[in-house]
Amino acid sequence: MMLFLKAYENMKKRAKKAAADNKVQRLKTGGGAFDTQLTSTAEKLLTMLDNRATLLSNVYDSNATFSGTV
Repeated sequence: MMLFLKAYENMKKRAKKAAADNKVQRLKTGGGAFDTQLTSTAEKLLTMLDNRATLLSNVYDSNATFSGTV
């Protein structure tokens, strides 16, 4: 089981690094075409990781009533 978790952590680390490298390449070109470093597995993994993030509500936010987060 520990081997599986280590492999998952390594895949997650590589996917995040590739996403960061893509962002650097995209910014270098000024938004033009660039060569992507993401594999299909990394794209799927990053999609799964993005879905885990949830917004937290803040009742002390002055904009909370306008944005509908309360």
